[in-house]
Amino acid sequence: MTQTSSRQIRVFISSTFRDMQAERDYLVKFIFPQLRKLCEARSVTWGEVDLRWGITDEQSAEGQVLPICLAEIERSRPYFIGLLGERYGWIPDAIDPELIAQEPWLEQHLDHSVTELEILHGVLNNPQMAQNALFYFRDPAYIDSLDESEQADFIEVPWRSDIEAYGMTEAQKRVKQRQEKLSNLKDRIRQSGLPLRENYQSPQQLGEWVLEDLTRIINQRFPEEDKPDPLSRENALHEAFAQSRARLYIGGEQYYAALDQHVTQSNLPLVLLGDSGSGKSALLANWALRYQKEYPESFILSHFIGATPSSADLTSILLRIMRLLKQRFDLPGELPENDQQIRSDFTNWLAMAATKGKLILILDGLNQLDNRDSAQELDWLPLELPENLTIFLSTLPCRALDVIQERDWPSLTVLPLSTQERAQLIRQYLGFYSKGLSELRVQRIIEDPQSENPLALRLLLDELRQFGNHEALDDLINQYLAADSLPEMFQLKLGRLEADFENDQPGLVRRALSMLWAARFGLSEVELLEVLGEPDQPLPGRFWSPLSLALESSLVNRDGLLSFYHDYLRQAVEERYLKDEQSQTNAHLTLADYFDRQKEITERKLDELPWQLSKAKDWQRLYESLADLNVLVTLFYYGKTDLMTYWAMVETNSVLNRIQAYQSVLDNSNTIQPHILTWLSIVFMESGYLKEAMILLKAQECICREKNDLDGLQASLGNQANILYYWGNLEEAMALHKETERFFRQTDNLNGLQVSLGNQAIILNQWDNPEEAMLLLKETEQICRKLGVLEGLSRSLGNQAKIFFKWKKYEESMILHKEAERIFRQLGNLSGLSISFDNQARILEIWNQFEEAMALYKEQERICRQLGYLDGLSRSLGSQANILYKWGNLKESMALHKAAERIFRHLGNQDDLLTSLANQALILKHWNKIEDAFALYKEEERICRELNDLNRLQNSLNNQGNILFGWGKFEEALNMHKEQERVCRQLRVLDGLFTSLNNQAIILNELGRLEETMALHKEGEQICRQLCNLNWLQLSMDGQANILYKWGKLEEAMALYKEEEHICRQIGSLDWLAYCLGRQATILRDWDRLDEAMALHMEIEKIYRHLGNKRGQCISLTNQASIHAVQGDKLQAKEIFNKALHLVNEHDFSDLKKIVEARMSKLG
Repeated sequence: MTQTSSRQIRVFISSTFRDMQAERDYLVKFIFPQLRKLCEARSVTWGEVDLRWGITDEQSAEGQVLPICLAEIERSRPYFIGLLGERYGWIPDAIDPELIAQEPWLEQHLDHSVTELEILHGVLNNPQMAQNALFYFRDPAYIDSLDESEQADFIEVPWRSDIEAYGMTEAQKRVKQRQEKLSNLKDRIRQSGLPLRENYQSPQQLGEWVLEDLTRIINQRFPEEDKPDPLSRENALHEAFAQSRARLYIGGEQYYAALDQHVTQSNLPLVLLGDSGSGKSALLANWALRYQKEYPESFILSHFIGATPSSADLTSILLRIMRLLKQRFDLPGELPENDQQIRSDFTNWLAMAATKGKLILILDGLNQLDNRDSAQELDWLPLELPENLTIFLSTLPCRALDVIQERDWPSLTVLPLSTQERAQLIRQYLGFYSKGLSELRVQRIIEDPQSENPLALRLLLDELRQFGNHEALDDLINQYLAADSLPEMFQLKLGRLEADFENDQPGLVRRALSMLWAARFGLSEVELLEVLGEPDQPLPGRFWSPLSLALESSLVNRDGLLSFYHDYLRQAVEERYLKDEQSQTNAHLTLADYFDRQKEITERKLDELPWQLSKAKDWQRLYESLADLNVLVTLFYYGKTDLMTYWAMVETNSVLNRIQAYQSVLDNSNTIQPHILTWLSIVFMESGYLKEAMILLKAQECICREKNDLDGLQASLGNQANILYYWGNLEEAMALHKETERFFRQTDNLNGLQVSLGNQAIILNQWDNPEEAMLLLKETEQICRKLGVLEGLSRSLGNQAKIFFKWKKYEESMILHKEAERIFRQLGNLSGLSISFDNQARILEIWNQFEEAMALYKEQERICRQLGYLDGLSRSLGSQANILYKWGNLKESMALHKAAERIFRHLGNQDDLLTSLANQALILKHWNKIEDAFALYKEEERICRELNDLNRLQNSLNNQGNILFGWGKFEEALNMHKEQERVCRQLRVLDGLFTSLNNQAIILNELGRLEETMALHKEGEQICRQLCNLNWLQLSMDGQANILYKWGKLEEAMALYKEEEHICRQIGSLDWLAYCLGRQATILRDWDRLDEAMALHMEIEKIYRHLGNKRGQCISLTNQASIHAVQGDKLQAKEIFNKALHLVNEHDFSDLKKIVEARMSKLG
């Protein structure tokens, strides 16, 4: 990544040595810190490279670092500062031929000073540096202000080495030559048109000029209004990661066609597999760059898990993607606020985006995904992809891979490099550094299995290109190829770095890499040098630059922040230098102390300081940092998720909490700025501290009323209303919503108005006042139509439809659901579409249009499978199962209930699991698998007790009691119904209480305990009359009448049977009407009122004939024939008996045949 494409300014400072020490010191100590502060305020990383600063020996400063100087100039482009006085600078005796081979232009400038070579390479040979290269010439008169003893260091004088070698005459001649070269160099700079300021009078004036000029460049390059938000910063980090994987890529061409084909031909995600270091990330990064160039209209969204500290957190991943989708496709609606909602809505956002254009989502490194809350179960990814959406994944073996294989998603394995590809990589990689290997050595490497891994081969080549002893190259090759693993190869690299760079600075490699290991986002060079140096005395760049260049291919520069290229290096550093927890804690505390010393609260400081304290588990210091209101404000604006996470850590791991931290604000809330009150109230609200949040919101309300700040007041009142709603204080919540409504009307804020009205409608619905709710929803509908707010419109229509459904106005409800469906299709909102289908299907079921309902449930199922919406999928399966049950397809119904049950168990959805178990038990009872049904009811009972779901518990107890009664276990059944009774009395569930009393009465009747039975029926009668439930009242009347009959109280029994008859006629219950008429006929026969009994039996026959109940007809005819026989009309009796006998034989009623034949035999 070049500096022109990143938020980084890295300036190379070129000057002569001895005469510019005061200028360099002043810039480093006074000017560059100001520029760094300005850059940090713009989210820009500042860095300066001065290889002469901090060095006391000119030979060390100039003679040994020319290759490093030229390399650092390259890395600092396009920013360059040149300082010239009256010295030309040191001229090297010779230049390394290897450096000349890399930089051929040096051969024409062998007798030039290092300073001129820097200026030539950095600026004069490169016209593109015109606007960002700054030159400053010192006033020659400055020398006159110095003591005579100092002046010799500021002008060209004979060098001692020249005098000793050539004599004074030649030495003085060389002085004139250097003076002429300096004059020529200054003239060339003047004639170049490059930015130049001449004749600065002092280091202080130079500092003012540099500050002024670089401030201008910073303002032009990074205007204050263009400061990136957190999303842009995160995107830049992922882009830098992708760029780092796109350099010198070999071997991916063979996979491009497969990836291209998958984009157009598959509706499933594709997962890339392969060993670590095999090039999966590089393949995805390079393919994406190639595909984007070919198809610029496509939106490729890449997320490299592990590329940034937040890149492995599922909520952060999903939020980043959703924000980018909203930004790119202008998706409607607001982002969800809580983790669960983000996770459940994600697939629908993908689907909505796909309706707007081609979307390709790349998720690299699922194995690094933090598995908190079972993130690697991948329930947040769609099972099938809608048109226009392609997903590429990559992973190593982990739980996510297991899930992918269970879903049978296609895969593409990145194979090891072929020998041809290895040879190609060797030549291209070394050729980039003007290096090469003999064919014999190339062959030695490519034949070794270690070289089949791209990362291992690159690591070896990087070591070879830096190795100076050509005679020992074979030993180095053998040493690396003999390593057992990549981690061991990285250990060899660290050992080599220590040998090369710790002679002058013992422990430099260990300390530098330990700091990079501990950093959250990486460290800038300025930060790293300050940490590695002494207080107020950073480590001189001359020591760091050689190590930095040696590490160049092992580090990633993300907007000026250095971090490790691959996790293998991180692991190697940890294994070598930070094995134990205390060492790791010390590393984190070192960085925490460094950032804590910075007085200004900047984004950069807050990126690292709280994170370092959390890693060090220094909860007291983290608490103190978060308690600072300036920290709160900055963190809330730039990293609210971080703020909430840090507080959760503090409160989980210590006795400290945010109430203690912000107690002074709570006590003096009327003196705090309103926006701070708003943000702090959200910090309290989102963590459940609602009482404290309300205190702040109340204070904000008072301040906003005083200042007539309507926007702030509306926000405060709205948040207060949300808290009051949560507390169940609906009246107070409604009052606040009403007030916000008035403000919105006053300010003509229609969007805010429709939100307020919608909230009021929700409360009115809860108050069972749907009429007023409907009026408000109608107004929200009108507003949304006027504003074109389709999401709000669909929400209003859906809520109106629910009210119409509640009113049983199904036609009106269906019309609104249909319009909402059209909107969801327009928006590509598959989640809303699936809900609409569900609501429409329920209406169709009420209309007995089961085929149409089933079709919608099937469509709902398809969408939910596509989105991975397991909750909606399980509901759809359950609804389909219920229709199949009605159709008598019990086997298919049971299969769907079982599928839904598995989902409920997976989701931990105990509530719906209870429904599924009850439905399955019902089918098992139809199949006469009573034991299996009883087992399900037992599990249902256990879950109900765990959830304290007493209403469902009483249902389960009732069902178990009925089974036990069927088994003849009367006492156990009675106990079940007794417990059901206790629960129902506790809940005041009258319908359940009646069922329990009625079932107990049936059992007691079987046991002959008629007085107790009668008492239960009497109480049941009272309940039925209270509920106006005629169906149950008829049962109660029948039960009481039967007991009275047994007691011989025929008149009282007849009265109740008469009332039962009246109820049955009223409710149209023909079966029970026939039964109670039969009971009356029995009493009439006992009273010898045979004609009346005959009339009742004839009516019973008509009822059964109407119902198609042949068995009932047989019984009725038999009873009629028996009465004729008693009356002596044997001919008529025989004729009716024959009719009954015909039906018996026709329908094989063998038990009735015996009765009919026995009664016929008595006729003689």
